Amino acid sequence: KALVSALTDAEIGVRFWASDALGKCGSPIAVEPLAQLLRHEKHEGVRRQAIESLQEIGGERAEQVLTNLPKSSGFLGWLKQSLV
Repeated sequence: KALVSALTDAEIGVRFWASDALGKCGSPIAVEPLAQLLRHEKHEGVRRQAIESLQEIGGERAEQVLTNLPKSSGFLGWLKQSLV
């Protein structure tokens, strides 16, 4: 629960490492908070980590989140193309 709360911390590093830890825990409960982070996060490094964490967690819902990422330039656009 503390890690999920840390996803909304003002500090970029806290959000990054919370996302990383949630991926390592592998709990499907973390999928929705990570999806929410992806929708609102402005820092590319944090978004990238959230994506990697969702990949680590796996499962149908994580896959849905990853395949429904908006097509954009940069890393997220590349990732979307690589998942198709």
